[in-house]
Amino acid sequence: MYSIIYLSLSVIVIVFVFYLIYSIRLKEKRRKDKELIRLNFKVNINMNILFAASFLILGILVVYLLYGAISKSYIPFKGKYIDSFFQIFDDAYIDSLREYFLNNNMVGQLLVTVQYLMDIPQHVFLAVFMISFSIYYFYVGFKQNIIYEDGIFVNSTLYKWDGILGFDWGELHEKENKAYYDLTVNLPKLYDLNVDKKLRVNAEDRDKIDEILVANIIKSGM
Repeated sequence: MYSIIYLSLSVIVIVFVFYLIYSIRLKEKRRKDKELIRLNFKVNINMNILFAASFLILGILVVYLLYGAISKSYIPFKGKYIDSFFQIFDDAYIDSLREYFLNNNMVGQLLVTVQYLMDIPQHVFLAVFMISFSIYYFYVGFKQNIIYEDGIFVNSTLYKWDGILGFDWGELHEKENKAYYDLTVNLPKLYDLNVDKKLRVNAEDRDKIDEILVANIIKSGM
């Protein structure tokens, strides 16, 4: 029973993550007519990228463990005790295999079944979970920031003008014939945590964006 649960959960995770990505794309498409300007596409390190990297590293680790479990159980048993990889997810068959090994005093095969074969469904679920959310957070982290008529879209989250406290321009940076400014958007603290958003703005867009920010943030604060 637990193997089917892990398999079902794996499918649910995949569907859920792709639903999240689809919903973001759909919202962005529906707001196309409210778009004012897109900010510098150059990606800087943000929490979403860090989350994505963490999930990816954990996913690779789980895949390594999964490979170890498969190489020590499924591959040696294939053709002799197991005909299909999907039999690993058949709890009744695995139980009968374990009982067969136990009744015939096949201690080595029994230990392999208990230690590795029964862990494969769990490892499959963990690998799917980690890699799926790694894809999601990479997608969100690499999304281009956009200024709309009613707020700023940063990493797939829309911050309304009335929720923005202010903004600060940073230094001008010139790298590889490209110039950009740092822009910090000030947001209310979350449980005393600083959640300000640090963005990059193409030098040629600075004046236009400054005009939009001044008009909307001052207006919303009045």
